Amino acid sequence: MLTPWLTAAFLSVSPLPTLASPPAGVVSQVAQNPSSPSDTMAIWEQAALGLTATTLAQLGEVEEGLEMARSLNNPNIQTDVLSQISRILVEQGDPEQALDLLNTMPDGDLGSRLWNLALELADQEQWTAISQLSEAVDDPQFRWDMVQILAETGATERALDLYNELPEPSPTVRVGQLAITLAQQDQFEPALDLAQSLDPSLEKALILSGIAQIQAEAGQDADLLFQEAIDLTERLDPSIQRTSVFGQIALRLAKIGNFDQALALREKLPNQGNNSEMPYYFAYYLAEAGQFDQALEFAQVLENNPTLYNSLMGELAIFFTEAGEVEQALALVDTLASPDYGKGRIAVTLAEQGEIEAAVDLAQTLPLPPQREILSQIAQRVADNGDHERAESLFLEALATIPAENTGGEATLHIAQQMLYAGFTERAIAFLDQLQTPELRAELLRELVAQLSDNEDYTRALSLLANEENSDQKTAGLSILAFSLSQQDNPQLTQVLEEAQTLTNPHQQAVIYSTAAYQLALNNKPQQARELIDWVIGNW
Repeated sequence: MLTPWLTAAFLSVSPLPTLASPPAGVVSQVAQNPSSPSDTMAIWEQAALGLTATTLAQLGEVEEGLEMARSLNNPNIQTDVLSQISRILVEQGDPEQALDLLNTMPDGDLGSRLWNLALELADQEQWTAISQLSEAVDDPQFRWDMVQILAETGATERALDLYNELPEPSPTVRVGQLAITLAQQDQFEPALDLAQSLDPSLEKALILSGIAQIQAEAGQDADLLFQEAIDLTERLDPSIQRTSVFGQIALRLAKIGNFDQALALREKLPNQGNNSEMPYYFAYYLAEAGQFDQALEFAQVLENNPTLYNSLMGELAIFFTEAGEVEQALALVDTLASPDYGKGRIAVTLAEQGEIEAAVDLAQTLPLPPQREILSQIAQRVADNGDHERAESLFLEALATIPAENTGGEATLHIAQQMLYAGFTERAIAFLDQLQTPELRAELLRELVAQLSDNEDYTRALSLLANEENSDQKTAGLSILAFSLSQQDNPQLTQVLEEAQTLTNPHQQAVIYSTAAYQLALNNKPQQARELIDWVIGNW
């Protein structure tokens, strides 16, 4: 995982987009464009310090890492580094020190830090560390958090084992949340056991109907469970809340296509639920199932609510298009306040169905700039289907719609980006010299390096960066490559490190070296990581 504060360092270089690969969070305060080169250099320095501190901790030198982390003067980077070190401490069998560290951090609350820590450990399947952390935290709410995290990450048996250790009585909302999560993991038997353990209540009825919906969507017979939820609701005292539960069960029945029972249940609602958003969802689900006449009848109920009505008509138009009823779809969007948006969606849907010429013809009726955007989207679908020659011609057609005075601006960048992700890498590279501003060029370069790294075309990425004159952009790109190559223990990492030597700023060099060192340490290659970190410290 590329650390969020390193991403922030990349983003501080004016102007860099969010990483396309590898994904990472962005600390918004740090990610603001700096007002001077000294701000940029300060960010690189803080990023290098943070990476070095985390790597030292990963290598077992926790006190040295903490000392360096506490010297950071950027609070966002420091918070993330200390959070990373707390994870390392738990993984190394010292949850008590990890908790002490989390408690001393100035920003945020302990509960959210513990949640994030547990989630990261679960994602990495660090079960021993999770168990030790759970025992170290004397808080039932956190134990429940751990149960939920384990269930959500697929460790259902571990989740149930921990659940069985929790004190009773268990909160209904928590039990219901766990039951639904287990059902989503196809663990229907324990999910139902949990639901049936609850006392009769409207909450229990909702939980049963939620499990029933998941069962039905998995191809299982859920009629009896739905009926149990309905019967339970009917036995409880009448109330506004009971009416709401009937409405939610009705929508769940409609979602799985059981319209007869859903419509019958709707009769129990005041004004048949027409005072709510229920008609919208009934119409949507009916159209999704191909029952267009009934869908349009429900849509009429919403005519006095322009926002919902326009949204619904747009969705119904797509369902009509997918069913081959294009004229009906166009008739629907022609009634809307913004018909061009609906027509654009219809054109893209046609392209997804392979009706390329019909899609293009419809796109060409649109005004600019929507026409340009829809043509580009159609081109992407055509490229996805393997017809690269036709896709390229459509991209060029979209490009030709840009007025001469705007060539090389935002619209050009947008098409270059779309061509890049459609597989036209060399075409996208050619746009680098056509963009009007350094900022636009920097954005495209960054995405090019990330995409080439994803494609493991490291040689092409290195050749781009070798010719890059902007040291900030070069540092950002080389760090992406250092991350990817060190993950794979790829020998081309040496070339990246050699290219880093051409940078004159030691902090930029340190970011690249420490990025590789951190990933090597995570991959249990301590000797290689140690050599790189020694280089960083020795050249500070």
